[in-house]
Amino acid sequence: QSFVERVKAIKEQQAKSRLEKKMKKLEKLWRNKSGIKIGSATSGGVSQLDSSSASKKAENAALNEAAELKAWLRSKEIWMKDLFSVLVSKGVNGPDDFFLILDETMDEIKREV
Repeated sequence: QSFVERVKAIKEQQAKSRLEKKMKKLEKLWRNKSGIKIGSATSGGVSQLDSSSASKKAENAALNEAAELKAWLRSKEIWMKDLFSVLVSKGVNGPDDFFLILDETMDEIKREV
């Protein structure tokens, strides 16, 4: 590293530490005013970890329910996780159901994906 680059890096580091110090002070003031504690990672009584595991369970249930659809999408080389989840939410659980989709429903699916 050249001398100029080193001086620039030191200045950036000092600016970053000043900004972080200001942000911590601001957060402390905000927490005092709002009454929210530092360790609270819950919202509405359900922790973020629980909600993500609940969505994983729902995703796994959909995957098990529509395994035939997933295999068919992969065989046609059109597998997309978003497409799969939208199709399952619309009641498409297999390739036979896919061909029964109305044009209006297909437009909705295209917009969602």
